[in-house]
Amino acid sequence: MATYTLTAELKGDSESIAIEAQTDGEAMLNSIAEIMDRAYPNKLLWGNGAITLTDPNGAVVQTMAEKPIP
Repeated sequence: MATYTLTAELKGDSESIAIEAQTDGEAMLNSIAEIMDRAYPNKLLWGNGAITLTDPNGAVVQTMAEKPIP
C-alpha cells in the first residue's frame, strides 16, 4: 500500500489526511468517501474548499476547484 495525501484548502485554512491505496484510481475512490464524510460536519472546508490528492511522491493526481460560498 502507498500513502497518498488528500488536502482541503479554503481562505487560509487547510487540513490534510492520509489515504492508503495501491493505485491512483483506488486512491481517488477512497478520497471520494473521505470528502463526503468530512463535508457534512465541516461544510466550508471540505464542502467548498479546493481539494487536492497527491501521490506518495508529491505529484498531483487529481484536483477539485474551490466552490463559491453561498
